[in-house]
Amino acid sequence: MTCAEALELETEEAVSLVASGECIHGITAFLSRQKPVSPDPD
Repeated sequence: MTCAEALELETEEAVSLVASGECIHGITAFLSRQKPVSPDPD
């Protein structure tokens, strides 16, 4: 995998996480010093 391909994959996955709301739970838990509760992956 080239660097450009890796960056494209990272971008796609980041967009997917933001769209699912997953990152909001993680960031909120981090800022409030709580354990994140994540949904089970499908």
